[in-house]
Amino acid sequence: MISVEEFIAQFHSISTDIPEKRRRLNSLTESDTPEKRRRFNTFIIQLKSIPIVPNELSNLVLSITPKDAIEESFRFDIMIKFNLHDTIITEFKRNSNNTLLIMKLIKNYKIFEDLFCNIDGQFFVDDILPNLSYALKLKLLNGISKFMKNENLANEYFLKIENKYGLKLAMNLLPACTPELIRVKMDRYFVTLSNRQLIDICKKDKEFLDYYLNKSPKVKENLRHFCYVHAKAIKQFAKLHPEMLWKVNKEHDLDVKIGRRMISTMFRHRCEILEEGPKFLNYFSHFSELYKTAKKDGVIKEFLFSLFPVTHDLIKSYFWHSILRFVEHLPIADQYPVVSSTFQEKYGLNLLDYPEHCKEFLQIIPYGPRESILDTLIENDDQLIQFYRVEKSIPLIKEKLQHCGDAQERGKLMGLICKTCIVNKDKEAVSEVLSYVLIRHKNDITALTVFFNNLMQFPGIAKLDHVCWKNIADLSKIFEISRRDYNCNTFDNKYFQYLVRNKLSLEEYCKKRLENMMNTYSYVCAHAFSILSRNKHEKMFLEEIGKYIDLYKAYKNYRVIRLSFLAKIFMFNIANKRHRIEFKNYSTFFDSKLFETADEYFCQNLIKNGMKLYPSDEIWHDLFWKRSTLRRNNIVLAWYVQKWPQKVTDNLDDILNNLSIESVDIFLMKAGKFLNENAIETMKAYAQTLLFNNDYKKAKLAITIFSIISPKTLLDIISPIFEKFESNLKLPVTELLLAKLAIKRLHKVGCPHDTLQLIVRYCKRNFALSAVIPLCSVVYSTPEIILLDELPKFTNNTLCIKKTVLSLSKLILSSTDFAKIIQIFNEEETDASMKRIMLLRAFECLNENPSEFFWNFTANCILTMDVNDTDMYDLLMKLTNVPEQYLSAYIPLIFEQLSKNPHLEIQKRKYKLLESIPTQSIKDLKLEFLMKIIKETATLKNTSNLHWNCVLSKEERQQEELFEENFKALQHFADNHGHNLNKNYDISIVISHYISRYLDVVLNSKCSYRLIQKFNALWDSKMKVYSCHHSYLLLLFAEVYAKSDSDAYKTGIEIRTLLKQYIENFGFSIISLLSTQLNEFCAKTEIKKQDQLLRFVQGLLESNEDEDIYVLVVNMISKNTAKTHALSDYNVILQTMQKSTTTVVKIHLDNFIEEIGKNYNPINY
Repeated sequence: MISVEEFIAQFHSISTDIPEKRRRLNSLTESDTPEKRRRFNTFIIQLKSIPIVPNELSNLVLSITPKDAIEESFRFDIMIKFNLHDTIITEFKRNSNNTLLIMKLIKNYKIFEDLFCNIDGQFFVDDILPNLSYALKLKLLNGISKFMKNENLANEYFLKIENKYGLKLAMNLLPACTPELIRVKMDRYFVTLSNRQLIDICKKDKEFLDYYLNKSPKVKENLRHFCYVHAKAIKQFAKLHPEMLWKVNKEHDLDVKIGRRMISTMFRHRCEILEEGPKFLNYFSHFSELYKTAKKDGVIKEFLFSLFPVTHDLIKSYFWHSILRFVEHLPIADQYPVVSSTFQEKYGLNLLDYPEHCKEFLQIIPYGPRESILDTLIENDDQLIQFYRVEKSIPLIKEKLQHCGDAQERGKLMGLICKTCIVNKDKEAVSEVLSYVLIRHKNDITALTVFFNNLMQFPGIAKLDHVCWKNIADLSKIFEISRRDYNCNTFDNKYFQYLVRNKLSLEEYCKKRLENMMNTYSYVCAHAFSILSRNKHEKMFLEEIGKYIDLYKAYKNYRVIRLSFLAKIFMFNIANKRHRIEFKNYSTFFDSKLFETADEYFCQNLIKNGMKLYPSDEIWHDLFWKRSTLRRNNIVLAWYVQKWPQKVTDNLDDILNNLSIESVDIFLMKAGKFLNENAIETMKAYAQTLLFNNDYKKAKLAITIFSIISPKTLLDIISPIFEKFESNLKLPVTELLLAKLAIKRLHKVGCPHDTLQLIVRYCKRNFALSAVIPLCSVVYSTPEIILLDELPKFTNNTLCIKKTVLSLSKLILSSTDFAKIIQIFNEEETDASMKRIMLLRAFECLNENPSEFFWNFTANCILTMDVNDTDMYDLLMKLTNVPEQYLSAYIPLIFEQLSKNPHLEIQKRKYKLLESIPTQSIKDLKLEFLMKIIKETATLKNTSNLHWNCVLSKEERQQEELFEENFKALQHFADNHGHNLNKNYDISIVISHYISRYLDVVLNSKCSYRLIQKFNALWDSKMKVYSCHHSYLLLLFAEVYAKSDSDAYKTGIEIRTLLKQYIENFGFSIISLLSTQLNEFCAKTEIKKQDQLLRFVQGLLESNEDEDIYVLVVNMISKNTAKTHALSDYNVILQTMQKSTTTVVKIHLDNFIEEIGKNYNPINY
């Protein structure tokens, strides 16, 4: 057994005797040097050899007091190495800065999962989370969501966190939960998911991506942005659930290319989507991979068969394009037979009988069939001449060229003469054409350009013979003389391939390239030496061309081209470790003086590449220090100080004198890690000289240096200034500027807890605004248990600080603790903007973590809120943000506040509020409020069925009261407007809408017949004056429908009696109105269905003697044309009415039959 003293002594000995520079490097960068790791591993081996129980080892580890960060890292490694779970938990509780421990745990996911699988959810929430800062909580929860496999335990964690901290924090744990809980919580509180979270959820719920896209309108509106940001997740989803990706893509049209690796997987899960042909192929840009997969699976023929459309006349050029891109990977001899046989199998037709289809793939048709097709197609398209054999095509094109006077047309013909050689792959024809062009068209530069561009596309151009290449070279010389702007890069690359292939000398070629560079008027860069070839050939080219550069010393561009060549060598060496070119062979090209005047960006890259490749060559370092712009670039300096700290130390004075404020943090952080103590002291002395300076940039630079290099020194400097400020002494301008700049950097100076106390103490009045960002940063990094005591101290601070603290409290603290904070702030607060923030945060808490406190607090804030705050009213009207248990009290409260608002525009929002009330929530509203809703909305023209839904949401006794209230609202409106002729139209419209909404509700909700009867009775007694209103008939029809138990045939019989009565009272002229109202009534009931409508008509025609009813039915059915499946029943009705001998009936019926016969000829009426 090892004693505590011996264990501690051995532990501390691990990091002793390591050189100071290395120890500082390790402690700051948390990297493991070989020596440190060797000592630690030896210590672990010794520890394992000692018989010691876990509890004793835990006590030993806890007894260690680390001297520095490196020992802290060792201590955590021991905990993880020996699975000391209890010790890790204890460490979480006692150590407020657990960033290193959490990051080590996340990297060791096995112990991470084992650790939290054994922790109870309540213990986790009550004993671990309060000891962590908000930033560490997020890291920990994201780690748990990534590694925890136990979904039920994750659910427990989630619900415990939600109950204490609210939904926002708990949603970080979402990917670890069960799919059911994920959907429930996303329905209530939608959050944007990261790539990793989306992938983790899709692994367990393959339909989640479709749900996620449909759930968020913002995602739908910015689908392209979503696909760009979540491309990784979508590709992973394709790998997990390829069949679901097809479904999602079909609905949402995802703009993501899945790449080569996923093609085989997607191909094998194409399912029915394969029938969409080109849409499927459009998903793949790599047809070679698609062909390989189809070949491996032995389904080339089947796949090709499915790509052809259902009928051959649907084939368009796009189909052929996709098919050709696939079959071009087949052997050349098999391409046409496969396409032809597939066409024959699919349509039972010979492909050659359809020249219009053959036109799209003439290049794969054998010569014999191709020429017979061309003879047919050539009449409409001269461009197809290229597909003839060269023996026929070239003479034809030459003849056209001989008689062509238009330069543009000659250019097209010159393109054709080259393309026919490419199509036929005839090298002898190329040689003949080249000779012809040089003799007959060498002065026609327009035609020559088109020809040359096409010639460079000839397959195997590097295999042409010497005579051909001599002619091609002659063509390029013509461009040098006639078109100096022509880019000959393609020619240069092809010619180089020809020379290499035939093992010819590169000397003349390289000299020609150099001459072109030397004589150019444009800027020459490293890419001028590029060659599209293999690495070993490119190396050969660079080594060869480097031999001749010195021959051109007299040229103007010589010095620049030398540097460009060096830059190209560096680029080549960095990209090709196996084929590097020895730089020493070209050291004579190096001219340090040229670097002082050369292009800035060019030189920076050249010098950096030189130092990367040849770090020991002092010449590059000398150049680095000579370039002032490099010394002033803090990002470059940060890179340099990591590699060569001693050189930075030697030139530190020069660096400091030229140090700029832009991105200086990056350099200073690296300098603090890699420079020695003397260099650090030099930087502190320099910063001291910049203090108390009127120059803003210099003062800011001084504060920045101190905050990163020596935070304690910064505190010693600014503390006297703050003490003067507390004593209300007037500060000089320099000290005031210094204090503001120091406050902006407070989050960089030491322990967050101590910094928070500084902010509480000093950041008031003039300094408050400068403290907002440091305050946020410090609060994010401070454990929750400390914040509980510190945040209430800000209640007497300035407004901006109080608003920030309140928002941070809501984000970080538990709901109970935030309730205490907001109560403290509310006690003495009178500022309207602060009250607004409190209402906003309380409303958010009510949504995320409902409680009686936040409901009462929110309600009180609403009663006293600013009546001019339109934005806040809009937010409060979002009823989806209100928990269901408080909705019945919340709606009347907001409605009352909107109604009392003095501004008419805000008042009108109450109608929008009522429209947004969920139907299922109406039943929970009090009767008095429902009556108020009815009074407000019953007589509006454009409103929903809310006032009638209020009736049906209650029990039958209360329904009657609400029914009467609905009726009273209409009666009151009519009484107030009935004597004004100008209002008669408004009354008519209101009644129409009122009755229409009434019928929509009662006819589709199976409302009791008694209530409908009572409503009609009330109408007859109270609204008799409006019984002639055309909509009144709908009320009578509805009563009959309810009495007949919604049976269409019975309803027809009963309504027939009512119709007869109206016709007798008002005459034949009312039939048109009655038929219109009947159709409107049917459209609101189940009678609108074709079979029910025919039964209804049969009920109307039960008696064959009513001629008026016959005419009415003809008018009615003329506006309800029968569907095909119901034509036979329709015909029976018409034949029944044809038996009538009355002239009027026959006239109406014949007109109707003549009209309908135009659409339904097969039916014999």
